[in-house]
Amino acid sequence: MGLDIVGFVFQTIRIVVFALVVVVFVAFLAFFASAAKQDDLGRFSIEMSENILSSRLTTTKYIFDRAQLSVFNQPSVADKQLERYELQFARSCEFGYFATVEDLASGEEWKFGYIPSDLVDNNEQGRKDIVYRVGINVPNPQKPADFYSSVTPALFTLIAFDSRSTRITCAIEKSFRLKEIQNVTIGECLHRFQLETCLGLKRETSGGIPYACFYSIESGSDFLHDCRYMPLDINFQQFHETYDSLKEKGIDPSEDLVVKTYPIKEGLSIPDCQTLKENFVGFLPDENEEVQTVVICLENKK
Repeated sequence: MGLDIVGFVFQTIRIVVFALVVVVFVAFLAFFASAAKQDDLGRFSIEMSENILSSRLTTTKYIFDRAQLSVFNQPSVADKQLERYELQFARSCEFGYFATVEDLASGEEWKFGYIPSDLVDNNEQGRKDIVYRVGINVPNPQKPADFYSSVTPALFTLIAFDSRSTRITCAIEKSFRLKEIQNVTIGECLHRFQLETCLGLKRETSGGIPYACFYSIESGSDFLHDCRYMPLDINFQQFHETYDSLKEKGIDPSEDLVVKTYPIKEGLSIPDCQTLKENFVGFLPDENEEVQTVVICLENKK
């Protein structure tokens, strides 16, 4: 009897120790993944800054061209409904950014880029700031337009973002380019009323620039939340789900949700999410087949 008790206690201790080891190991992996993502964001902020500081917005590296910057102060840009103006020649699928150029002499500012309203976990883990001391050219009316008499001091600030909206739009782009299913965990549905939007995404165009826009339906009208530049050749299906519509499909919106993006090959009718969930293989393109569109679906995280 005594030996049985000792054996039971020993076995219990082994189980408890093993469980603790597993918990510590999982926590370590989560920390490592978070740290790696933060390193990626920091690296992106530097690389994107360097790209912009030697782009068509500058006369020479680190010296901005005032004439090129002036487009960002035009009413057609500043007052448009789609307030996101990501540079088409300086962008990333994985992360978003917002940039400010400030003339330290006059206080004038020029702003462009994208600020998501849904930073991951609503904290600093999804954000990285970087500041450069730069200059802005001052045109000399006595010389041709491509000569400048002086440079005023300025600050260039870039804020890099890793958010739910950047991850979802990037998943769409990756599915279309790589012809692969992408998965993005987004957590639970934030709205718990019957007809409130859980997630909505559609294509919009403003000023000839194509966007992927997150939206909700309020009082019968579409309300745009976040609009991010999306290359025109990438086609995706408009998507909208409410708290109640997910429940009707057997999806629990109060549990963690996963956005799945399915590339659909050309020549087929576009399937719904239930069809793809049951059997998606026949809809995916081979290497030598083209993608006609990307279908967006929501599922519970397994």
